[in-house]
Amino acid sequence: MVAISVYATNASGQFKSWSQLVSFNGGYASLVGEATGNTLDGYAFDFTYEQVNMDGNMAGGVMITYLAGHDEDGENDRRINYQSIPILLQGKYFFGSENLKGYLQGGAGIQFSRIEYTGPNLLLLDGDSGFAFSLGLGGYFFTDEKIFINAAYNFSYMSNSFYRDGIVHLFKVGIGFQSL
Repeated sequence: MVAISVYATNASGQFKSWSQLVSFNGGYASLVGEATGNTLDGYAFDFTYEQVNMDGNMAGGVMITYLAGHDEDGENDRRINYQSIPILLQGKYFFGSENLKGYLQGGAGIQFSRIEYTGPNLLLLDGDSGFAFSLGLGGYFFTDEKIFINAAYNFSYMSNSFYRDGIVHLFKVGIGFQSL
């Protein structure tokens, strides 16, 4: 952590006001079904586009994520596969230095889900959609004026119209690009 702080103060990259930020991220996702307590381990990839305001302390944009999780019960030969694509409008509040920008994030939107449940002589497939809400925190480390590294945690609640709602914990890292 100290090494990152020392490097961040000597880096030549800078966060710019009124810039556009695009990032591609991937990471670990933990999905918990409401009322069941079942945890599905998986992964996620996302694309984020943001426009920073003139003061450089806020940004607004869109985040599109692909989530996939699964759980196996080898004893009963059952498997659950879950996939979701949330599309969120989001806002961020930035703090920190020009090289190392922390942020708090909130978003709301819609999500489309697909679930597959397999077992002995059983195959259930279903799709659904609903609302998605997200809160998160993270940081951008600018390596130069156009490239940054993103690390973040997101907590999301996703509702569905006729099967169980869910909670998602997402830990992600990625690369981003800044254009002026």
